[in-house]
Amino acid sequence: MLPEPMDSTTPISGHCSVNVVNVEEDPSFVIPPSPSPTTIKASTSHESPRSPGLRSVDIRKASFGSGKGCVIQSTSGVQYIDCVSKDVLLGHANLKIMETTNQQTLSSNVGLLHTNTAELTRRLVSLLPAPLTACFFVNSYSEANDLALTMAACYTGSEEVICLEKADHGKTSTCLKISRDRSPHFGKCRVLNTVPIPDSYRGKIREGEFPVDDIGWMYSGDVKEVCHNIVSESRKVGAFICEPIIHQAGHISLPDRYLTEVYRCVQSHQGILISDETYSGLGRTGDFTWGFQKYDVIPDIVTIGKGLANGHPLAAVVTSKEIAKKITSIVSYYNFLGDPISCAIALSVLEQLDETKVLENVRKVGKYLLLKLSQFSERFDFVGQVRGQGLSLALDLVHSDSREPNTVAAQFVRQKMFERQVVVELSGFHRSIIGLSPPLVLTMQEAMSVALKMSEVLQEAEKVFGRKRQKSDDENTDDCFPKGHISNHPKRMRR
Repeated sequence: MLPEPMDSTTPISGHCSVNVVNVEEDPSFVIPPSPSPTTIKASTSHESPRSPGLRSVDIRKASFGSGKGCVIQSTSGVQYIDCVSKDVLLGHANLKIMETTNQQTLSSNVGLLHTNTAELTRRLVSLLPAPLTACFFVNSYSEANDLALTMAACYTGSEEVICLEKADHGKTSTCLKISRDRSPHFGKCRVLNTVPIPDSYRGKIREGEFPVDDIGWMYSGDVKEVCHNIVSESRKVGAFICEPIIHQAGHISLPDRYLTEVYRCVQSHQGILISDETYSGLGRTGDFTWGFQKYDVIPDIVTIGKGLANGHPLAAVVTSKEIAKKITSIVSYYNFLGDPISCAIALSVLEQLDETKVLENVRKVGKYLLLKLSQFSERFDFVGQVRGQGLSLALDLVHSDSREPNTVAAQFVRQKMFERQVVVELSGFHRSIIGLSPPLVLTMQEAMSVALKMSEVLQEAEKVFGRKRQKSDDENTDDCFPKGHISNHPKRMRR
């Protein structure tokens, strides 16, 4: 159990001047040689059953040995732009983090209270609104969400959990049990209530069919109905857990008014509100430190993971002192809970986010990429939608003139991008969405390269999966920026 955290109003002190590592500005720092002389070669048997001609590099069998910034290097010496390592928030081989790690390793202790732990608690609390002033450290985002659910159950006395269908909040047994897809295999220790993902593109309530301002309010009705059913059966609402950006479903941003309405409903039934900031927190959107801030709401519990220590195993759960008191008597202490090295790295991450222009870079580079990628949804019928915030972007690939997910096209694009030395990810329930979640230090030059190579790959894919849409004389997509975070041409609204 950690000591009582400091007041959130305590001013931050002890800042030091930190700059984000830039390869071009520091040519003396080179990517170290890879540990292996050869790379794992692609399997020639990796073919798509529906497209015999699709035979290329299987990135799951690639071997990487080193990296710097947003560039990673294979064991054969080939360099790639990394658009998937969202955990490495400030880039590979960050000089300040390496220096901090080395210094702390020389004077570290494990199992005792350390000043790094107390200071990190203070810094995290200062970044969150009141009454979120109590902080617990764990080793992973799965453990963080597990602990958050336990906190909610202890505080409310109810294990009724409301979450989005096919949610992904971690890999512990408790987190797996709140997933509708996985729960049959892991049993249920909690009463699970799932609601549809508020997807305004492919969901039951779509943009173009209903007023944009009403979509979030309409989707919130699912949660209101669940709460009503729970109470009508003399049960009690326990917790509602949700990501501000639903990453695994395909980088889906919540529609306006959704969280506002849902939070109001759950709070009216004395339930606990959990915001999973694993993917959307720590500046990923560019405009806010935390994803929930966009919707002008305050959760009861915030979970933070992955990028907090730049990929080093550390996560946090921040809540109110009132909720924390219910859990402190049963939380076990173990040696690596907020260890000094992990906390030192996390402090370095927060310092760089605060004192450098990382968020400005996210806004600038993210806006450029969204603009360029959005043009593809106008040019290619199989690019159904481009969406995102900051440096969390996605291309939703479909069969031409429909919204049916095109899994084969997505696999094709990912592999062809890999051949052009850019690593992107597949997401979505059908693995039909190309996701870009690079470290926040992606440079404009790297973003331009990604956009150019994506254009080349989509032109190649268009010959197989779709037909190119001709742009009319009165259209000029280069000069117009899409409203909000969604790109959909009005002539191509699909049902």
